[in-house]
Formats: sequence, structure tokens, C-alpha cells
Amino acid sequence: MLRRRTVHAFALLLATLAFVAPAAPAAGSSPAPVISAGSTAKKVIAITIDDGDSPAVCRSMVKTLRHDHVPATFFPIGSNVASAPALWASIARHFPIGNHTMHHVDLTSVPPGRARHEIRKQARTVEAVTGRPGIPYLRPPFGAFNPDVQRLAGELGYRALVLWSVSDADTATHSKESGMLRDALRGTRGSILLMHCNAPVSADLLPQIIAAYQARGFGFVTIPQLLHIR
Repeated sequence: MLRRRTVHAFALLLATLAFVAPAAPAAGSSPAPVISAGSTAKKVIAITIDDGDSPAVCRSMVKTLRHDHVPATFFPIGSNVASAPALWASIARHFPIGNHTMHHVDLTSVPPGRARHEIRKQARTVEAVTGRPGIPYLRPPFGAFNPDVQRLAGELGYRALVLWSVSDADTATHSKESGMLRDALRGTRGSILLMHCNAPVSADLLPQIIAAYQARGFGFVTIPQLLHIR
């Protein structure tokens, strides 16, 4: 219990870093760097939850996170935010929300104008629904990026493209829960864990993942918190 309270206090101490708006585009902006893990200075994991295809699964995962006082970062598809505004307004009161494009398109396979629209439309949707801007981190769908995507993200004020270093493979069609849990627990210091709130199995796995990492002495942080650790 002491460890959990300490982790919770650490999360609250860093909470002011969680909601930082993308900066205004600037001339000559640097390309956004690509990040798949954070500093190893602390024994922490960043849980990230993508898409939001199932509002019921999202609610269940949020319930688990809040019950266990575990921070996480959401990267929802903008169209899912628009279709469940009350849910995402509620999530935004407790967790940072990043950009995962409006329609989950491969940004490397569409014209630059379409890529720009996908990113900006998601950001506008999140702000309109939640009343606050999303955090300045972009998760490109499918983890697909190239120098053009990096340049565009930088121009739009995003500080990084956020990938992942470990996943529970909860979008794979033939994965078994035992194997998914084993994959999810491969994280080490500073790992970024990819999950989705699409299928019920993700909600079933989340309490097990949290408990297993806590048993190994890990704490949990958001993406902004992870990337500010030195």
C-alpha cells in the first residue's frame, strides 16, 4: 500500500505536465523526433491506450486505472471522440489525450494536405469535446512515419512522434490471453506499453498487467511525465 501511495503522489506531483497544448506552428520548426521509450532513470512504465472503438471497453479500462490510481495516456481516433463526446470529456478530466489522427490513416500513404487535415481535425475535435487542448504528442497510426511526417508534426507544434517498446498485441486476431499478458510484461525501465480500448480482452488484461508490474516494483507515469524524467 505504501508503494502505491508513493506512486500516486509521484503522479500527482507531475500532473501539471500532463496537459500541455501543442505550440503554435513556427517557421523553420524542427522535425518531431521519434520516441519509443523514455529515460531509464526511474523504474516506471507508461501505459498508452489507443483508438477508442468501444466506449464500453474504454469505460472499463478507465475504471480500472482510477480504482488503482494508475496514470495513463490516451491516443484516441478523432472520429471516436466525436461519436462519444461525454465519455471523452470525462476521460480528459483525469488523463492526458494525445493525437492519433481523425480517421486512423497511414500518414505516409496520403498526400501532405490530407495528413495535415487528419492531425489538425483530431486536435480540434478533442479540444471542442473536452474543453482543453490535447497534449503535444502524436502517435502515427500503425506506427508508420517518414521524414515528411516528422516535418509536418514539427510544423504543427508536436514535440514527438510517440511509438512504443512493448505491446499486449490486443489487435492481433489470433492472440491468446496468456500470450498477450506475457508480451505486455516484457517492459523494462522507461518502456511505453501499447494497448487499445477496442476489444473486451484489453479490459480483462489491464488489471493483471498493473498488478504484475507493481509486484516487480514498477510505478506508472503518463507520456509527458515519462519524457520529462532525467
